[in-house]
Amino acid sequence: MSRGQGDDMAKSDRNDYPVPEIYDRPGFQIRRAHQNSVSTFLQMLKPYDLTPPQFGALTVVARWAPISQIDLARSLGFDRSTTALVVGLLVKRKLIAKTADQDDRRKFALTLTAAGRKLVQGCTQEANAVREALLAPFSKQEAAEFIRLLRKFNDAFDGISKAPPVVSKKRA
Repeated sequence: MSRGQGDDMAKSDRNDYPVPEIYDRPGFQIRRAHQNSVSTFLQMLKPYDLTPPQFGALTVVARWAPISQIDLARSLGFDRSTTALVVGLLVKRKLIAKTADQDDRRKFALTLTAAGRKLVQGCTQEANAVREALLAPFSKQEAAEFIRLLRKFNDAFDGISKAPPVVSKKRA
């Protein structure tokens, strides 16, 4: 992935006014990592017009449909309003169908539409390439350790932040 002119400008500005006491803070590095992750995703999946939260929602619905909107939120660690926005956009794009849950009419059941299935199948290879690009700076062992440490970090703060804990099976 090549760096654009805007990236060079941001780097130049940062070097012109260094703030090393900020750069070693975990929050600063996590925010920068998130920016890099989102930018890489958006660039590599540009033809699909998907954001990372939308791709996550489509992936969960593809795996667990029919799934309630509440369970989707729990699976991704989204709050209710974020989930409603993401689902609303995907319904509007006709990628997800939202119907009354057969067991509980107060809930909605989410399923992929044919267009949603086609989109997920079409962009899975690029989404995997994003993962590889983000882990490319590391050796295979370092990449596994990096993911393990990120999970450990996030697990330690489940329940502290406003983000709901992510539902997960036991991790190996």
